[in-house]
Amino acid sequence: RIGEFVAIRTSKSCPFACAFCSYPQQAGAYVYEGIDAVEQELDRIRRVGTVTTLAFIDDTVNVPRGRFKDLLRMMIGKGYRFRWNANLRADHADAECIDLMRRSGCEGVFLGVESGSDAMLKRMNKTSRSADYRRVIPQLRDAGILTHCSLIIGFPGETRDTVRETIDLIEEV
Repeated sequence: RIGEFVAIRTSKSCPFACAFCSYPQQAGAYVYEGIDAVEQELDRIRRVGTVTTLAFIDDTVNVPRGRFKDLLRMMIGKGYRFRWNANLRADHADAECIDLMRRSGCEGVFLGVESGSDAMLKRMNKTSRSADYRRVIPQLRDAGILTHCSLIIGFPGETRDTVRETIDLIEEV
């Protein structure tokens, strides 16, 4: 009855305060499950016997970074062999994260890029900067991880120049 695809949430809310998003205020304080609890859930999912793909629906699955790496190491060590997808914060990803993601079965991520303009990212109260995306997106591609990005055009303060910076980022990466 469950089939091949399961959505799993290992945290609630978001520790960031992006100017365009009210989710943290609606969802409350950011809390996340311990690795042991996630391991138990993944063990139960594996026992179903039909699940091949997971969607981590956490808003910020890789925050905090140390917990994320521990989660990925656990998944690799347990040999789950699930393919998985998740939302990812570029400013909280490094080369080790991306390698662990690849080795643990990650097939795709969703990045809230929003803008290629650091001025606009600052206005949006984003902690990531265009350099983070220029670094992370090619690393994900090289690891064989598909990247989807959201963009916001027309945020207050947007100009033709800031839109051009976003277009330049898209064309570059």
